[in-house]
Amino acid sequence: MSTDEKFSGFPRGAGANILIIVWDDFIYEPIGSLLSDFAGLLTSESFYKLEDKAAIFDKVDAVICARQMNVFQEALAERPVPDDRADMFDLSRNPFTPNVFIPTPWGNACPQFILDGFGALMHDDERLQTIAEYRIPEYIFYV
Repeated sequence: MSTDEKFSGFPRGAGANILIIVWDDFIYEPIGSLLSDFAGLLTSESFYKLEDKAAIFDKVDAVICARQMNVFQEALAERPVPDDRADMFDLSRNPFTPNVFIPTPWGNACPQFILDGFGALMHDDERLQTIAEYRIPEYIFYV
């Protein structure tokens, strides 16, 4: 909701409003919360309802889930950052730790250079399905 409000001040022309979620190595958690068939926030079965219908965040065109939190922790502890990154702000180019791009069903198209710049693969890319950390669990419990 707050992201939708923050993006409301931007014009809705060309380009895309992208929410970046910085997460740790348990990247399936935000992916599942957004895309789970049972209650994903960006699906018609969303756990967040307004007037008995799935909420739509019409100012958000896409979400990128970035596996960056552990990188920040290592760098701030003055240890080497993983995946041969130059520094803590260097995004992953490792094929085993890619960032994930999730377009919203209602959003504007996002230019490919954004995905490339973030080292992000589309959430349904078959390469992600072979890596356990990217697979949505069958059940997600919201407490």
